[in-house]
Amino acid sequence: MPYTIKQVAERLNISEHTLRYYDRQGLMPFLKRDSNGIRCFTEEDICVIELIMCLKKSNMSLANIKEFISLYLLGEKTSNLRRAILMNHKKAILKQIDQLHESLCIINYKLDHCNNNLENSSNA
Repeated sequence: MPYTIKQVAERLNISEHTLRYYDRQGLMPFLKRDSNGIRCFTEEDICVIELIMCLKKSNMSLANIKEFISLYLLGEKTSNLRRAILMNHKKAILKQIDQLHESLCIINYKLDHCNNNLENSSNA
């Protein structure tokens, strides 16, 4: 059973505009259209869109997402290339996590310092 863009947007909690944007950017060349030109989504399409959303949320560029999707559509013969793209992206995410952790440690230190200053000034 095909899904409408409205149904997919509601299911994935994103806007119809975002889905149309992804389509215009070439991230969903797999989409079929009915005789009126209306986009028709399948369960498999929705799974791929969830992957696109995950990659986008984790700061992969639209160009890299498009490349990944193009390779995905070519099938198993591109599995090593897709794996390499995902491994590189994973490394970038882990680096970002480390950087965020360092920032969080500094912020926590500063908060503790601020709290100590408040306690000392209120005890005086």
